Amino acid sequence: MRLSDQPITAIYSSTSRRAVETVSPLAERLDLEIIMVEQLRERDVPEVPLSEFDEMIRQAWQAPDAAPSGVESNVHARARGVDVLKKLVFRHPDQHIVIATHGNLMALMMNGLNGSYDYDFWRGLSFPDIYRLIFDGDKLTAAERAWDVGDR
Repeated sequence: MRLSDQPITAIYSSTSRRAVETVSPLAERLDLEIIMVEQLRERDVPEVPLSEFDEMIRQAWQAPDAAPSGVESNVHARARGVDVLKKLVFRHPDQHIVIATHGNLMALMMNGLNGSYDYDFWRGLSFPDIYRLIFDGDKLTAAERAWDVGDR
């Protein structure tokens, strides 16, 4: 099972069913509780046909402060995600933890730590995807895909 050979000390997840289901087998294998974190939820976006979703996300990356009424801007979602990520990293210095979130929020979080993670990075994600983030304190020093996308 992927990641089960790592010295993982905690598993955090978005409250969404799909995020929890993704990490449940790992939590069971490692005998760890999944800690739910509401701030890891996906970004609030308007409901659009699937054929329009990519364009909507592209526009959100181009105008990160913009958001229709009742929708979360990229700036707001990024700040929310980076805040919770830094808190979890601070809580677990020099430990391996798993954070189950959503692709758009993950890309925004990584962008908030290093601007090179952008819309094109998001477009290159597989769903699901696994990235290993390495920190020195609260500074992101490296990020690497932790699986071959052909392994799905």
